Amino acid sequence: MEFEEDIMSEGRTDLVKDLVQLAIAEHSDAQTNFTNLDAKAQSTTTIAGIFLAGALAFFNGDSLQQLISIGSHPAILLLGIVVLFLMIAIALCVAAMRIRDVSVREVGLSKEEVVGSSEVIGILDLPANELPGRYENYLLQQVDEWSQVSTELRGINYKKGRAVYFGQLLLGVAIFFVAILLLYTSFRVWKLPPPTKSDSTGVPAKQTKGDINGR
Repeated sequence: MEFEEDIMSEGRTDLVKDLVQLAIAEHSDAQTNFTNLDAKAQSTTTIAGIFLAGALAFFNGDSLQQLISIGSHPAILLLGIVVLFLMIAIALCVAAMRIRDVSVREVGLSKEEVVGSSEVIGILDLPANELPGRYENYLLQQVDEWSQVSTELRGINYKKGRAVYFGQLLLGVAIFFVAILLLYTSFRVWKLPPPTKSDSTGVPAKQTKGDINGR
């Protein structure tokens, strides 16, 4: 009878150990997602920054005046929308990378709780018949603590994920608008009349030279 109780106790302990390993694995997955979201936010910020620098170059150089000269006012408006979307995308991803309010807590028992002290009776000081039950309680406590940490981390990952998602969405829309802007500008330039050529005297090539009376 005592042998059967020992087998049942070992089975319960093994089951609780499996729960602990499962809780640790869930926390590891949440931690990996946390790191991956930071990497995605950083890469999105880098790409958006490159496109933003290129878009701002239109406003600082001669390209803006050239767009105005060919009457491409819709292109200028579209360029402004691209700049706005890129700035919002960068802001969202930077905000996602700044979300790091993860509480740090110790999971498991302290050294005093295990070996005991002058004020606390440790697990190793318990009688042999009480040790298995106390060990199971210790394992169950670990399951609860790991689960709480994982739940908190998943909540933070949800906030980071939403910020990164909308940042990448705005970046994609901005890149699409840039493609439309390039096609529209190319079309307007293609529709421009060819420039007139002049000879060395400044007389347009399409005019016929004659005497001073126009003969």
